[in-house]
Amino acid sequence: GDGVPDGCDVCAGADDKLDSDGDGVPNGCDICPGADDNADTDGDGVPDGCDVCAGSDDALDADADGVPDGCDVCAGSDDKLDSDGDGVPNGCDVCPGSDDTLDTDVDGVPDGCDVCAGSDDALDADGDGVPDGCDVCPGADDKLDSDGDGVPNGCDVCIGDDLPDEDADTVPDACDICPGEDDTLDADGDGVPDGCDVCPGADDKLDSDGDGVPNGCDICPGADDNADSDGDGVPDGCDICPGEDDAVDADGDGVPDGCDICPGADDALDSDGDGVPNGCDVCRGNDDIADADGDGVPDACDICPGADDNADGDGDGVPDGCDNCPDVDNPDQADKDGNGLGDACTPPPAEQETPPACCGGLQGPVSLLALPAGLLLLGRFGGRRRRNK
Repeated sequence: GDGVPDGCDVCAGADDKLDSDGDGVPNGCDICPGADDNADTDGDGVPDGCDVCAGSDDALDADADGVPDGCDVCAGSDDKLDSDGDGVPNGCDVCPGSDDTLDTDVDGVPDGCDVCAGSDDALDADGDGVPDGCDVCPGADDKLDSDGDGVPNGCDVCIGDDLPDEDADTVPDACDICPGEDDTLDADGDGVPDGCDVCPGADDKLDSDGDGVPNGCDICPGADDNADSDGDGVPDGCDICPGEDDAVDADGDGVPDGCDICPGADDALDSDGDGVPNGCDVCRGNDDIADADGDGVPDACDICPGADDNADGDGDGVPDGCDNCPDVDNPDQADKDGNGLGDACTPPPAEQETPPACCGGLQGPVSLLALPAGLLLLGRFGGRRRRNK
């Protein structure tokens, strides 16, 4: 009764004159009420206005979830099932029960299922299933923990933490680095606990000279600190005075008493540079080593060059070699006649014997010049005559 004969009815059973959306398709046969049934861009028989999946064939729905394949969120699963309400169907949920759209570290793993929050879960160099950013033992399998101490075998200090630990430092006795002390205390970070530190504050592993004493506490770097022949606490390689105690230095000059050049004085003070300290300088300001005559008195202060200044038989302070009277104490060395023989050793003039009275009564010492010439001749020839008899 729509006034359109049945043979020409556009929409049999409905009023052809009713076409609310004016698309030429009566309301009773309208595929997409309110839209133009003739507009079907993707040609799937579903007008654009009612296209479930624009651009794709709405008739194709392999998983029968009411969502055409071309617009399927989770192909093969029912897109309408989304238990956690994150917009990702259950069948394709990355992190069931959490919001797949929340991924703070942008590693493709939703925060709710992040293995290592803040790091990329995909980076796992040792392949143990623990991302590098959260690896307990990099380079080893974090899942292998034979003693169950939370430390993977590859980084376990002592596998078998159920063993006794008498010092209660969490390191079993069998693996204790420093028994009786806390292995976890290592102030200098050298791997040797403080209680067994050979050299506190320095690295015990650094020992350039291989003497067992770390560099930081080496008494004698470059030499064996254990070799101390004289037992003075100073290793032989740095001994100031081998064979003597370097610590004994009564005069405090830095030279041990056993090797002191000048005991009681500072060996470092040597104004004339002769190797003899000032306090024991024999000839101050001159070279004590130069002693040509070997008498112990340096040449510059020699009293008697070429002779022994110590040989002084008469004790007058003048060495015998230069004494003009070596057997008599004559410190003034007076020699009035300049004959090289000291006055103290020159005998007094010998008095002549008094001749008998003669010759005019002359007595006493007579000078030959005072005698008459005749007597001189008489004496000369008379004597010859007597010898000729």
